[in-house]
Amino acid sequence: GRDIALQLSARITRLATARKSLPQLHASQSSTVVMTSYNGVFFVVRDGDRGVLVEVYNMSPDPAVLSVDEFPCVVTPVDLISGDELNFGDQVHIPGFASWWLLPR
Repeated sequence: GRDIALQLSARITRLATARKSLPQLHASQSSTVVMTSYNGVFFVVRDGDRGVLVEVYNMSPDPAVLSVDEFPCVVTPVDLISGDELNFGDQVHIPGFASWWLLPR
């Protein structure tokens, strides 16, 4: 009960803070959806005069494994929503229902 509510509140606060700090999410930025080889996993690339942001979404309950080569660009492996450093090697393990916001290197 209460622990879940606190976790949810903390996640929403982190999301709002990340959203506020990213000019790439402005409505004037163009967005392109890039599908991957894994069903249910896709990227949204926001690109424009305010910079580039790569959003990663796994809409499946199942974890996915992608080659790092499938990413639309080389990214810094730090999720801007959670602040977590992600473990990127030649393959990237994406948990079920994950959403990551990443900046290019």
